[in-house]
Amino acid sequence: MKKFNEKSATWSNLRCSLDDLDRPALLDLIKDLYTVSVDNQAYIHARFFPGEEGLELYRAMINR
Repeated sequence: MKKFNEKSATWSNLRCSLDDLDRPALLDLIKDLYTVSVDNQAYIHARFFPGEEGLELYRAMINR
C-alpha cells in the first residue's frame, strides 16, 4: 500500500487502489467503515436497504 500524501489523495488514486482489492478485502473495508461510526452505519443501511427502515437512521443523522 502506498504511503498517504495530499497529492495522491484523490478519488482517482483511491479508485485505482480499490480496483486492486479482492472481494474479501473489500468486505473487510466495508465492515471497518461500518463499525467505526454510527453515521457510516446509517449511510450503509440507507444505501443497501432503501425502504423506510434503512432511511430512518440516515434522516436522523441529516437532521442533527
